[in-house]
Amino acid sequence: MSARQTLRRRVAAGFTMVELLIAIFLSAVVLLAIYFVFISNSQQYYRQEQVVQMQEGMRFALEYLKTDLRNAGRMAVSNSTDAARRDPGLCAAVRNINGLQLDDNLVGGQVPGILGGAPNLIRPDRLTMLVDASGSVPLGTRRVSGTVIEVLPSARQLTTEARASLDLQARFDGTWREGQYVRIHALGSDEKDLAVITAVAYNGGSPQITLDRSTCLPTGVCDAGGCLVNPVEVVRYGLQADAADDTNTKTDLHRQVLDARNRNNALDDLVIAEYAVDLQVWATYDTRADTAGAAPQVPYDLTPQDDKGNWPGAATEAAAMNARPERVRELAVLLATRTPREDEALLVALNLGNANARKAADRVWFELDPGIEGYARVSTLVARVETPNLDRGN
Repeated sequence: MSARQTLRRRVAAGFTMVELLIAIFLSAVVLLAIYFVFISNSQQYYRQEQVVQMQEGMRFALEYLKTDLRNAGRMAVSNSTDAARRDPGLCAAVRNINGLQLDDNLVGGQVPGILGGAPNLIRPDRLTMLVDASGSVPLGTRRVSGTVIEVLPSARQLTTEARASLDLQARFDGTWREGQYVRIHALGSDEKDLAVITAVAYNGGSPQITLDRSTCLPTGVCDAGGCLVNPVEVVRYGLQADAADDTNTKTDLHRQVLDARNRNNALDDLVIAEYAVDLQVWATYDTRADTAGAAPQVPYDLTPQDDKGNWPGAATEAAAMNARPERVRELAVLLATRTPREDEALLVALNLGNANARKAADRVWFELDPGIEGYARVSTLVARVETPNLDRGN
């Protein structure tokens, strides 16, 4: 047989069955390896994407909240509940209205079920504050008579910002609304009043504001620019269950502007953080003695990681903050948010068996469904904001 015939026979013979099986097996091994690497990388990417979205949402919410905290008490009222501590110049008709109101460690029906029933035993706070809605742009008055405030027209306002706020009705209507408070400040005597707005009329750039009661300021002190007025909103931050969530596991952080006539009604309701699971608020106080002329004393909070302030002997944070809001010098806020889904890779939950050790800052996990293996990942941030606007010299 010639060499050419031998070569043709070898070419015609092809691969044997054993060679094909080996090739298929090796190809399957390589494809499986590629598949598992792809699945692992996809899961890791999806997990990190959830964490990044959670942290970005939480940072946005904290910046929103910090802006309100910095403005708490500015051109508003810090304390009207106690004659010895109330804002200087505030008329006696203003009662039980404080710049800060803390509902500490909510329980029962105040807490969404998924939070109170989860192994974390989360008891979030709820914070209500008075915030100037004008951006520190008060308007001069033409006259205040009984329950009616007449505002000077744009051309007679003292500042460029005040004139600009009256030049467009849409801008004015977005700032002044029924259900807000209005703060009236008599420039000559430094007397102040705070009443509820029941009606607002633009009147071609010469607004008229109607109050729920007659002002306590003396007749004539607000004539011809003698007083400045600004709107004050009642802003509340708190966690609520998401009504659109069919699983009844989603809770969000809401910023609500409440109606001063009935705080069960909200003028605005904005979700600023989805999948929020905890909100804790505490303060650092000026702890000087309640005597005239006492120098301010602001000691360091020795345990800043907990949700208690530095007021000595306070049973709860709310007991100190609600009684002495004018003494708050710094507010700290802890916000925790979770990933939308549980993570099968997160199998160990910190402090699962020790309820007393479940501090707010340790909540790095959250149980959504005991029937699902794994936990939702939780991210926690703490922000501290100085509050000089709450100091009224008391």
